[in-house]
Amino acid sequence: GQLVLRVDRNHWCPNCERVLLALEIKKVKYTKVLVDDDYTNPNTLPQVIWPDGTVHQGTDIYDILEKIQIEYPKTGPDLYKQGISA
Repeated sequence: GQLVLRVDRNHWCPNCERVLLALEIKKVKYTKVLVDDDYTNPNTLPQVIWPDGTVHQGTDIYDILEKIQIEYPKTGPDLYKQGISA
């Protein structure tokens, strides 16, 4: 399977933008799904559905960025400089 990223259609979610940027920097192939977000529950986006079926969403932003680095260490530059961790 391929990574799926669900983001808000208007790109108002800063964490969605962080994940989008990280995936682009790492040159990860993914499918972006634009959703209408009513913003009543800020913990739903971004939602990442990993190829293995696990899901991260919302406030898990640092976990998401760290998993991108772990899952795709050879593509694109490192998200964390050497000696720095999430």
